[in-house]
Amino acid sequence: MQYKMAIKRKYKITLSLLFPLTVAWVIISYPNNYAKEELQRRYKINDQMWLYMTKNSHGGATLPIIYRYYLAGDLKVNDSAILSQLNSKTLILEGTGTVYKIEADNNFNVLIHYSGKVFTLNHNVKYNYAQKNITASVSYKIN
Repeated sequence: MQYKMAIKRKYKITLSLLFPLTVAWVIISYPNNYAKEELQRRYKINDQMWLYMTKNSHGGATLPIIYRYYLAGDLKVNDSAILSQLNSKTLILEGTGTVYKIEADNNFNVLIHYSGKVFTLNHNVKYNYAQKNITASVSYKIN
């Protein structure tokens, strides 16, 4: 009976030590996917809305090139400052394909035509432009 209790205690002690070590290892070794991004393009949709496209091709031979798309106002700074501002904004689309057409009306309803594999989609985006809070509603046509 004492032998079984000793085994159970050793098991609990081992698990209580290994679990935090495993979690710490995962956190430390997890790569920062946004660290090596580059601003690929920016498109003016209308006077108050721009589409920004970033590219991350630093995944190595086993990972595809990932494109991330953001909606924001006109950011009139250099590319590295734009990237740091975009990382704090809401990502609207992430995938390996391309946006081939985008439509927007005056009520900030946006329709994005996209072709390719999708990883992330967001349907609402909020940003500030000219001291005004803008909420855009985004819908998609994906091929």
